[in-house]
Amino acid sequence: MKKPLGVLLLILAAALAGCGISGNLRGEPGYARLDSPMADMDPVMAISLGPLPLRLARTLTRNSDPDAAAVLEGLKAVRVYIYETGEGFDRVGLNRVARQLVNQGWEPVVAVREDGDQAHVLVRTRGADRIEGMVVIAADGDELVMVNLIGLINPAMFNHYMDELEIPAPAVEVL
Repeated sequence: MKKPLGVLLLILAAALAGCGISGNLRGEPGYARLDSPMADMDPVMAISLGPLPLRLARTLTRNSDPDAAAVLEGLKAVRVYIYETGEGFDRVGLNRVARQLVNQGWEPVVAVREDGDQAHVLVRTRGADRIEGMVVIAADGDELVMVNLIGLINPAMFNHYMDELEIPAPAVEVL
């Protein structure tokens, strides 16, 4: 009797996890249409975490890492795409993706260019004090990473991590 119940629970858990990961959030204001920066590039890794995995992560971090739980609190989904670019990657493709996002209503916040590396941060806002999505696009000599955070975001929540990582402030162009 216990074996069929265990199998049923396993199937149910897999089905629920699938719904949480592949949930359709295209209608959310923070969803960004992230096109490949070059026509012939496919991501080497694509990760999409929806409401259920994020809720589980919030529950698991609530007591052990309250700062991480706070960052996860308003998120509905996280999407990450990683591309291998090689040394000859044309940064024009990266700028094209950022321009497309601006044309879709995203607001550029920061552009960083340092020693051949480049990064863009864009946000989708509602009103003056509500950020409903964030996109980070960063490229170095070997790879391009595009991240889309969907949901309510409080930028101050990241300060603790930036301080802890002792990230030096590069030459930043505030847009």
